[in-house]
Amino acid sequence: MKAIVETMIEEKGLKSQLNLSAVIKWMPADVAARLDYEIPEDVFIDKLSLDHIDFIYSLWKFNDIYPKSDLWDTVRLNIGLGVFNRHNRELLAWAMCGSYRGLGTLEVHPDYRGRGFGKLIVLAITKVMGENGISPHAIIFEENKVSLGLFENVGYTRPNVPVGLILM
Repeated sequence: MKAIVETMIEEKGLKSQLNLSAVIKWMPADVAARLDYEIPEDVFIDKLSLDHIDFIYSLWKFNDIYPKSDLWDTVRLNIGLGVFNRHNRELLAWAMCGSYRGLGTLEVHPDYRGRGFGKLIVLAITKVMGENGISPHAIIFEENKVSLGLFENVGYTRPNVPVGLILM
C-alpha cells in the first residue's frame, strides 16, 4: 500500500509527508457539550474571520503542504475560534473544526505559549463542536507530547485504533 501511495504522490508532483505514528483522541458529543471553563479577564474568545487567515497561515506548521485556501474554506464554512487579547484584539491562539468534523489547526502564538491558551481554545472549540452534535476528534503525532497531554487533560480518550496519516 505504501508503494502505491508514494507512486501516486510522485506522479502527481504533490508534496507530502507520510507519518505512521499518529493517534486519534476523541470525545463523545454529549460530554463535549457539557464542558465548562473560565475565560481569564484579559482575553476573550471569538469566531475567526477571513482577516485572520494570512497570520494563521504564516505560523502554520503545514503551510508548505496545504494551500492557504484550505484554511480559508475551513473558517468560511466550518467552525474556527480564537483567543484574543482583550486590550489590543491580538490573536493569541486558535483552533478549527474541519469539514471532516475533526479538530485541527490548533496553534498558540509562540510568544504566548505556556499561559493556558492552548487548553482554553481546545475547551472552547470542543464545547461548540459538542453543542453542534459533533463528537470531536483530533489526530495527533505521537511525538507531539504537549498536544497529547493537553487533549488527555481536557478529557479526550484514545480509542484503540492505529492511524496512518498522509499529509498532501
